[in-house]
Amino acid sequence: MKAVSRIVLLLGVTITLTYQTFAQQYSLRAIATLGTHASEASGINNQLEIVGSAISGLDGANHAFLWTRTGGTMDIGSSHPNGFGTGINDSGQVVGCASFPGVSLHAFLWTQANGMQDLGTLGGAVSCARGINSIGQVVGIASTATGGNHAFLWTPETGMQDLGSLGGDSLALGVNDKGQVVGLFEQVPGGPRGAFLWSPVLGMRKLLRPVGARSVEAHAINDLGQIVGQVAYDNAHGGMQRAVLWPHLLKGGVQDLGTLPGGGASGASAISSTGEVAGFSSTGQGEVAMRWTAAGGMQNLNDLVPVSSRWLIFEARGVNGVGKIAANAFDLDTKGTPIRAVLLTPQAAPASAATMH
Repeated sequence: MKAVSRIVLLLGVTITLTYQTFAQQYSLRAIATLGTHASEASGINNQLEIVGSAISGLDGANHAFLWTRTGGTMDIGSSHPNGFGTGINDSGQVVGCASFPGVSLHAFLWTQANGMQDLGTLGGAVSCARGINSIGQVVGIASTATGGNHAFLWTPETGMQDLGSLGGDSLALGVNDKGQVVGLFEQVPGGPRGAFLWSPVLGMRKLLRPVGARSVEAHAINDLGQIVGQVAYDNAHGGMQRAVLWPHLLKGGVQDLGTLPGGGASGASAISSTGEVAGFSSTGQGEVAMRWTAAGGMQNLNDLVPVSSRWLIFEARGVNGVGKIAANAFDLDTKGTPIRAVLLTPQAAPASAATMH
């Protein structure tokens, strides 16, 4: 909270107006687990539904979960253990990867009506879905018949499409409602990573690399064409990892979002329809969850929850169109373990409070 004073002379009377301006504040809600104390959030939609994975109290394995305000935490992978929910759209369709009978880890699409659907592979043994848009297009990574791993785009009409690569392996991490896909690729097999943008018209294209970048990754894209990810710089340029924003697809440069005070590293996981970024940053005390906006810059989410909170929020994984954030935290009451999925909800606060003297 910041105090700003202004003196106004009115009819010969001096009036001092003191305004109290407030930073964005959040309530924090721990998401119920699947019978143990461990869960991890991966994404959130505009219907306030959260996906992730949790350790099941029944078999001790990771299961994909879906949390809703009315239904609580639902085990959507009870018959498919070792699973992870990684993305969700506004229709409540969930994607991720899980074990299916007789096969290795495969990408899945889950719906309330049809349950978990195996999306297959690109001819190899394994696959994992990482994102889904509002029209049901799914992206991720799948092994090929020749032994590589390539980014894929899956649709109900065409099935799984190989998006190729620009060197070695590739991985798709995000897709917007225009069908534009972002992710990362190896520049040479086993070598440094580059970031890509794929579109139905242009195919796969490299995203701009900042000067001094050794490795680059693109993690998410919104419908405005804003892309976020992270860059690892070479030793001559600091040797640190930083969250970055590509504001205009293949043009307009790339913006280093910096770090929190005392930190050297940061990364961005998600971007909302309004351009709010969620991720993490290091500080003098370790890694914490952060939000970034063009107006306010980077903020430590732990500074924006009640001081009585028992949770240390260490990464933000998803942010929806009204600023609600799915994050992961350590429970300080249990000495920092295990990880727990949490929901951060912006709280309405008075923009200012005035006093007269």
